[in-house]
Amino acid sequence: MLTTEKKRIRDTIKKKRASLTTNEHKQLSKRLSQKLITLPIIQEAHIILGYSSVQKEPDLTYFYEHCLDHNKQLAFPRSEENGAYHFAGVSDLGSDLTKGGFGVLEPTNTCFLLEPEMMPNERVIMLVPGLAFDKEGYRLGYGKGIYDGLLRTYPAYSIGIGYAFQHVDELPRDPWDQRLSLVF
Repeated sequence: MLTTEKKRIRDTIKKKRASLTTNEHKQLSKRLSQKLITLPIIQEAHIILGYSSVQKEPDLTYFYEHCLDHNKQLAFPRSEENGAYHFAGVSDLGSDLTKGGFGVLEPTNTCFLLEPEMMPNERVIMLVPGLAFDKEGYRLGYGKGIYDGLLRTYPAYSIGIGYAFQHVDELPRDPWDQRLSLVF
């Protein structure tokens, strides 16, 4: 029952996102980036754990460029040979990223691995994509558990990133689903 309901929500949101025109996607993405920049918690952050957008997820390139211009450490998930995901630091959005698993851009093997124990006293923000987000801070992803694992592993203030139509009252959840600090 839970799996069926999650699939229904995933399918509905994927269709809505796919229906965005290229221009709408660019405009909404830039607007989200501009709003993120103004958040005090972002301004105070030292490390930003980002994501590479796929399938018309909000593209935060504008925001990431701002972070690099303001000397924030920027990192993205990278799949390792054992199937685990970890964040790796990037200093250039072009040369430091390459297509990885699922066709998603991820840091090259030359980018340093950002270990969770490296940042106990840092102000760390994790930006988390998803298909849907509810009022209690839970998200529905693609069902692979990648971000649930990253949320358990990395000590960070987590912000779910999505368009207004991705916000719902309540999502079905499993015991392993991780709650976000904020949905944006």
